[in-house]
Amino acid sequence: MRFFSRAILWGVVLVAVTLPGWVWLQSRDLPQVDDGDLVAKRYEVPVDHDGVLALDRAIELLDLSEEESRFTALSPTDEYWDAEAVRELLARNAAALETLDGALTATYFKAPARSGSPSPAMIGWQRLAKLLVLRAGLSLAEGDPWAAASDWQRVLTLGARVEQALEGSLLTAKIGLSLRELALQSIYQHVDAGLLPRVIGKELAAAMPAFRSQPEVWAALWRAEYETLAGVLDGSPEEIAVAFHAQLDDSSLLRRMLPRDYVFHPRRTRGEFARYFRARARQTALPCSAQTRPRFAEVDLGAPWARREVHFAPNGVGWLLLQAGIEHFSAFGAARCAADARLEVTRTVLALAAYEEERGALPESLDALVPDYLSEAPHDPFDGSALGYSVTGRHVRSVGSDFADAGGQAGAWTPQEPTLTVPAAIAEEAPASAALDGTPEA
Repeated sequence: MRFFSRAILWGVVLVAVTLPGWVWLQSRDLPQVDDGDLVAKRYEVPVDHDGVLALDRAIELLDLSEEESRFTALSPTDEYWDAEAVRELLARNAAALETLDGALTATYFKAPARSGSPSPAMIGWQRLAKLLVLRAGLSLAEGDPWAAASDWQRVLTLGARVEQALEGSLLTAKIGLSLRELALQSIYQHVDAGLLPRVIGKELAAAMPAFRSQPEVWAALWRAEYETLAGVLDGSPEEIAVAFHAQLDDSSLLRRMLPRDYVFHPRRTRGEFARYFRARARQTALPCSAQTRPRFAEVDLGAPWARREVHFAPNGVGWLLLQAGIEHFSAFGAARCAADARLEVTRTVLALAAYEEERGALPESLDALVPDYLSEAPHDPFDGSALGYSVTGRHVRSVGSDFADAGGQAGAWTPQEPTLTVPAAIAEEAPASAALDGTPEA
């Protein structure tokens, strides 16, 4: 008994002697941060050639009241469609739309100053895009489907220019994705309603690869986002927590006894963020399923006791900030994959509809669409494999954000199982016209 008492006593003495040294060793921060490769490029753009400034002028010319703006979300397939009211709305905004055409063909497109939330200008971009979609619907209703296709192409161009804007941010890129999706949804809505001739759908499908997300652009976006974030990471843990909406409160006695440089290492934390953004920049050309993120201590941010346990670990506050921040930025990568999936599925459906009309039946495989209807076999941006396709179910699908193919849900477009049905209705053929070439008409 006396032996065990002495062993316990010496154990306590040993811990008391070595623990301060261990804490001291774990309190050392990195001497410097390796993030020199994450410097964003800066551009000098002539004012007269900046498409964003032209967009600003177009927004100033908008004439939309709150009540009238509801028309911008309608189409001829909507029961509330009012062609005369839409025509008047477009007439009042003709100057804005003409100015927008100048923005789409400008030499440069430099994003506005960064903001943590959509600015009034960005909201204006969306309203201009909705007006174009509205005009496309009116053109179809008035028997001019080629004019409708040209306007959808304008929206796709606007989305691509916003997404690829010089010195852009993940926020502006995501807005660009939403503009692209607006056009794609409208295109499918009209072909599904039997209003869009298949020959035009075929031309649109051929033009759509030009509007895919560009890996090098997104790599630059991740670098630029880190550079902006680096300024936030130079603040105190409390200031960073506010920026990330993280919960770091802990008033335990043990936490207060620990040295500040033990629970939070500014440079080590910033280095981990740099590692994450560097990985995103390098992996941006890979399918979503192959894009990994750095390993770190996973913590249930909603469990107070779990947070306290991490607080006591070396750089525990840094780990919590890293987890909270990465959770926020991961949504942008998912949004890009979802938007790219909609583009690939939509263009495949348009090609299939044209194939069926010209050959009398759907093909057994999507490979049959190449080269007469698609330049290459469509691939799923989520996992890099071929898109899912069912002849009997008449649908095309992506594996979605869960990376699991559930066989498709006809007509359903959900993050987990994005699916579009190949419409069976045949629209009346449009008169022959020049093929779309990726450039909006003046």
